Amino acid sequence: MKTLFAFLAFLPLALQAAEPATSNAQPTSEMSATQAASPSKMLRRGVVMTFPPEIKTVLDASRYMLAPGGYRVTIPNSTQQQTAAILNRPVLSVHRNGALLPIDVALLTVAGDDTLLIVDHESKLVTFERLYK
Repeated sequence: MKTLFAFLAFLPLALQAAEPATSNAQPTSEMSATQAASPSKMLRRGVVMTFPPEIKTVLDASRYMLAPGGYRVTIPNSTQQQTAAILNRPVLSVHRNGALLPIDVALLTVAGDDTLLIVDHESKLVTFERLYK
């Protein structure tokens, strides 16, 4: 897989938060006190790659997977068109296979191999950029 992870301690102030996630999605395991104290571990928790029928786009799937941990998808001003194009991609049927993956890997799986995942754990914001411009 040619996907690259980028976990940043901060993102530029030019971020615009997308609508708050609304989901009844439940993580596959309970958060321990250690995990609650360490936000970076939240995205390493497992999620089953099954989605309700109303989940149609990468944005829908991202919100669905991120909601239990309080993370939100954001669209930076600097990459607005690029990020919007990624978020509007359809969730393919191959991504609804029931596989158990860490949330960060699942996000990149639905977003595509040409995608970079950027996470601000302090603000609980997630965004995507194209890996190859």
